[in-house]
Amino acid sequence: MNKILVIGGASQDILHINGNVIKTTGGAGLYTALGARAAGVQVDMLAPLPSPMPTLMRPINKLINWLGPTVNQNELPHFTIEYDSTGKATYTTVEPRAESLMTESDIPSNLSDYTYVHIVQMGNIDVQLRMVHKCRDNKAQYISVSGGHSLQDNQKEKISALIEQADLCFMNEHEAASNFNATQDICSPPGTILFVTHGKDGISIIQGNDLQRIPIQPIESRDPTGAGDSFCGAVLSYLCKSQHPILAAKKASKIAEITISHLGTQGLMQNINQSQTDSTERISVDQGMIKQIAKIMEAENIGELPYTFTGKGQPEIGHPNTLDFFFALTLQQFGFWKKNNERYISPMIAKIGGKNRKGSDYIQFAYSRILDSDPDFFSINRQANLSKEELEMILADDEGKCPMPALELHLSEARAYGQDMLALDMTPIKIIQKTKVSNTPMADLLRTLWNIGGYKNDPLQKKSALLSYILLHRPEKFLQLGDSEEEIPCIDYHLMRTALRTGMVRIADTDLQKKIANRELVSNEEEYSIRQNVYNAINILVDTSPNLNMVSVDQFLFRMRSGCPEMNEPDCKSCALDPVCAKHTQLFQPVIRTTYY
Repeated sequence: MNKILVIGGASQDILHINGNVIKTTGGAGLYTALGARAAGVQVDMLAPLPSPMPTLMRPINKLINWLGPTVNQNELPHFTIEYDSTGKATYTTVEPRAESLMTESDIPSNLSDYTYVHIVQMGNIDVQLRMVHKCRDNKAQYISVSGGHSLQDNQKEKISALIEQADLCFMNEHEAASNFNATQDICSPPGTILFVTHGKDGISIIQGNDLQRIPIQPIESRDPTGAGDSFCGAVLSYLCKSQHPILAAKKASKIAEITISHLGTQGLMQNINQSQTDSTERISVDQGMIKQIAKIMEAENIGELPYTFTGKGQPEIGHPNTLDFFFALTLQQFGFWKKNNERYISPMIAKIGGKNRKGSDYIQFAYSRILDSDPDFFSINRQANLSKEELEMILADDEGKCPMPALELHLSEARAYGQDMLALDMTPIKIIQKTKVSNTPMADLLRTLWNIGGYKNDPLQKKSALLSYILLHRPEKFLQLGDSEEEIPCIDYHLMRTALRTGMVRIADTDLQKKIANRELVSNEEEYSIRQNVYNAINILVDTSPNLNMVSVDQFLFRMRSGCPEMNEPDCKSCALDPVCAKHTQLFQPVIRTTYY
């Protein structure tokens, strides 16, 4: 079971907003815990526990498990916060009281049951640093911290130490600017993901040198208190479910919206609908069509012979470089098509080994050829220092020319992979060894890949999903699923094209339909909306029947590319889905140059 521990608790607050005086519950720990709970994960909160319980706080114990030393209710933290017309907060009363007496000795001796342990600021960065060390000693799986301290210049190295020792860190843009520089100039240490919130201007996610900016839809705020903390808790909750940090942040922003739409913690204390979907009026999932397709797949017994990623072009069973090969190859599974005048013109097809091969098959043949002659090519050192000339040579066709349409992207992905692995002191075998001692091997694999170039930037984790399929289903069984774990969808061009043509996912927007049919380049937002809905559709499809599994469904739909291809008329009569297919054969996949797929 996924569970979060928040260290830091509740306060009794007085807010001054638009001339109104409001008495409410608050506190960074409480907002974080309630944000995590609102996003659907069980939460424990370690903080001073009042006796008797103040009236306003009585509902809290029904929502979260409050642990901690018992104190008189008058010893709870108290803050008075005044907001000006722009929403800027001024703390006129700051009384941490009993919370300021908490130390690392209050931390439970065994934290291994928690997926994430989050430590709020506690008013003292030295205490927070000692708590991080204690949590590591007490078997915490992953540690998150709030990093919004106001420090003197001679103490700012402490915030860098805090971030370096944590797996995740949260702060707002003012705190980041105070302790570092402008957000675009910040780098996070290897292995730490940094979330910086910008209010109505969205969120930055920093992974090493990579910065992803996530926009949000601004809404009117009734009370901005706790928005960042509830966002933090919700992010942790979605990360517990193996959702990528970018996707987690997108969804967590909705929890923060609930926070600021209510006074104090009122919004977070309500039952919040967890069935968030990404369907819109423009694009939607057709569950009726999915059920019909599932029945045909069941009748075809597609789950009986799972694909094992063996055979021609694959490493022999037991090959000593198998892991290095698949880690380095899978990150290159993207971009095998050509464009002209902002339109898709053709897939990449070239002759290698005496045979015309397309995209994925081409690069796999090229890499399997080098596996026999130079297996060290797949080592992280070679990948980190790969030259354009060497990659061109390895990917050359039978005429000695490199046909890759986006070679520079393939080169940068390989280098980023190798450099991040070196910075993390990781190798493929070390990653697999780490999963062997985990109760959630798949989740730990995905969390590791969130920090590794070639895999870390895709919010829907296509290449990570494909790698996990390989590791799970190769005869060596490199990876095992934990008791409550499931595989995630692997959404590429072919699955999107199939989902649109069959009608599993429908586009109501006529302008977008026209762009897709004409094979024109689409925007990032348009592509993401289609792909997210296809991701949801595949999850629903697999969940429709106990006889279906993710890899078999993926392979069934992927193989449909031969009968429902990019450049030729579909051969509908030979397709198993012909009886139910919507036959929107004019539709294509979203056309966009990306390293994701």
